[in-house]
Amino acid sequence: MSVESPDLNPQGELAEPKGPKQAPSPQLLFRIVAHAFVVNGVPTADAFKLRVPGDKGLLSVDLESQTSAQAAYTLRAKSVVEAKRKPPAGVWAVSVNECSARNLDAYSDPRDGNAAHGGIDFRALASESHKALRRALEKELLDCALARKAVYIP
Repeated sequence: MSVESPDLNPQGELAEPKGPKQAPSPQLLFRIVAHAFVVNGVPTADAFKLRVPGDKGLLSVDLESQTSAQAAYTLRAKSVVEAKRKPPAGVWAVSVNECSARNLDAYSDPRDGNAAHGGIDFRALASESHKALRRALEKELLDCALARKAVYIP
């Protein structure tokens, strides 16, 4: 989804992905889910919720073409435990194709210490006026991930 206006998120700056847009494909995008967003082993709606303004329009994922679900989990768990928090519950995934079918682009967005990091692009929906549509799309992504089931549970 292309960004239509630079002022869509009045609460903060929108992120500019550092890597290329991912072409539609069955490549999985790993979403590492915190225990707080899992009830009885099932992720809640918050698992795929964009945090505004914190996420800056990009929902964090890790790219299957760059890492495995287990390696993505291990990297995230290490940083969470070092911060004295509970490790994540596990990893669920959506595909680039599932995002593309909803007019959401996926990007490579490497970060220091995580070359596999990417983002699902919600920048055009980051404003409060797009909240209902954003929530509907987040729910659709969650449904895709739930249909696939967890791709890694420690």
